[in-house]
Amino acid sequence: MDVRVNNRPVPAMIVNFRFIHWVTAILVILRLTPGTEGIQLLQVSVPSVIQAGEGAALLCDVDMENERLYSVKWYKDDELQSVEFFRFVPRETPQLIVYDLPGVNVNKTLSDWQRVYLSRVSLASSGHYRCEVSAEGPSFSSVSGGGHMEVVVLPKKRPTITGGKSSYRAGDIVDVNCTSAASKPAANIRWFINERKANANYIRQYKAVFGDDGLETTVLGLTFEVHESHLQNEGKLTLRCVASVNSIPSDSNSHHNQYLNSNNNNPPPAASTASLGGYEVNADRTSPPEHFYNPLIIETMSMVSEVRFEASSASPLSIYLGPRCWMSLICVLLSSMATGIVRLPGSL
Repeated sequence: MDVRVNNRPVPAMIVNFRFIHWVTAILVILRLTPGTEGIQLLQVSVPSVIQAGEGAALLCDVDMENERLYSVKWYKDDELQSVEFFRFVPRETPQLIVYDLPGVNVNKTLSDWQRVYLSRVSLASSGHYRCEVSAEGPSFSSVSGGGHMEVVVLPKKRPTITGGKSSYRAGDIVDVNCTSAASKPAANIRWFINERKANANYIRQYKAVFGDDGLETTVLGLTFEVHESHLQNEGKLTLRCVASVNSIPSDSNSHHNQYLNSNNNNPPPAASTASLGGYEVNADRTSPPEHFYNPLIIETMSMVSEVRFEASSASPLSIYLGPRCWMSLICVLLSSMATGIVRLPGSL
């Protein structure tokens, strides 16, 4: 039996052959289109923020959908290029290959086709990481995904308060600076007067100082006139300087907390801490042995320094250096002479 195409008789067998040919071609195209069949990307996990010196776990979770794995590759992307640093091909020998890349130190012993461990990350490790998983033929399907990782360096000591005089009278000008230790990103400094945030008109902004190591040191000044209203708390005036290093979260699970020491006479902890995926890191101690977490979330870390003043019946305000004082060697020596608050004489 023949059929007519454009009013011309064509054998039915030829028509059927053409139909089968086009259907087969369409099925092949659909088969090769990522996401329609084959490998399914379930999750790519890259730590959004991590402290320098720690270890990071990069995860690439896929459902092979009965496909056979051909390769897993990891890339570090920047503005100019995408560089491969890890490859896993199960049918080759060796199966796992690592390529040298600055800032990317792969722990081959702990890495496999599903996860890659980076040891001792540094500022050079910051960037966008991407995994690519491919299946064998006939589908040759592939999937990819990634995330950005930011490496931060926390200050190793508390901020220091410098400047000022040993005593003040009402009407005198307080002129002090707060300096935060080097960090990356730069610390955000805030001043508090009697536990209240200082008026913006009292603040002096300085440019951050960049070191050769890429870290930034920040300084924030405070200048104001002493008023009677500053002495309502039993004649005491307290200046507090808080330096915070904020994380740069890129996922909805990231959050911020502030650790502020209470204003009492008990010695403060050795340093404020930042929470790294449940692991407490003391900012002014040596980094702990290498640990791996996924994901890692650094909460806001705050360090505090304060200076107290008290009005005496004799007139001038005498400076008190609280147990949080780390402003100078003199402060350290004086604090070792007595427990609690050490009172300085009327003049130095």
